[in-house]
Amino acid sequence: SIVSLLGGFGDSALIMKGVAGWWLLNGVGMFLAADKVAGAYGLKEVDPKLNVLFKGFGGFLSNFGALVLGLASGLPPAKAIGLANVPSLLVQLDGNFVTKDSIEVLGLAAGPQYFWLLVGASVVAFTTL
Repeated sequence: SIVSLLGGFGDSALIMKGVAGWWLLNGVGMFLAADKVAGAYGLKEVDPKLNVLFKGFGGFLSNFGALVLGLASGLPPAKAIGLANVPSLLVQLDGNFVTKDSIEVLGLAAGPQYFWLLVGASVVAFTTL
């Protein structure tokens, strides 16, 4: 894929969309089934902190996949950046309000978490609306 992109072979937009789709698939999989994905990497046990790490990494892969997919699909860069922040917001919302992993498992203070949720929501709002 990178050889095709750098060498100018094939349809670069299609290649980028395919790679972005792969990142999104893996990212969503890591977020929804972190323990199963960790097992695919050879880990026999996943403690709660590692589970949160895998969920966060799934969010990161989804961010990157969404950004590349948006750019490859012709979205304006600002809108693609805004949409790429949505997976991060979902991870933060989950970690603070649904599973509460960020606070209960990692022991993070709620105040800074809320601040970064506000920042992320602002980026999404101002770039996509």
